[in-house]
Amino acid sequence: MIRFLFIFIILLVFPVLEISLLIKLSDRFGWYVLLYLLLAVFAGVNLIVSERGQFPLRMASAIMRGGSPLQALWHSGRTLLAGILLIFPGVISDVMALLLLLWGWLATPRMPAPSVDDGVIEGEFRRELDAALPPDRKP
Repeated sequence: MIRFLFIFIILLVFPVLEISLLIKLSDRFGWYVLLYLLLAVFAGVNLIVSERGQFPLRMASAIMRGGSPLQALWHSGRTLLAGILLIFPGVISDVMALLLLLWGWLATPRMPAPSVDDGVIEGEFRRELDAALPPDRKP
């Protein structure tokens, strides 16, 4: 019962905080807040559309590498949630979306690119005179 009440209070307080912050910001910055909100909606829609195209590729890549498709699903879900939060008008939700995106970017392990074995051995060589060579064959 306490959890339900806590979630209910959060769901009621969050929009009130968003609206009050937007009113304060619009009093201070004017029409720039509206421009910011429109740009945030545009960024959120672009995130969702790009993730729609990347999700099958990410899943196929995870399966081909032998990794877990749940990790690809988690990454895509986090990106979709960030896009939805950007579409929702408000500064607090935009900060939460930015934190979700940064968490995904910082949590992704940076692996070096695998080396390709093309049969070439790189190195340096030096020709040394061999004392055993006949005099007519010495360079």
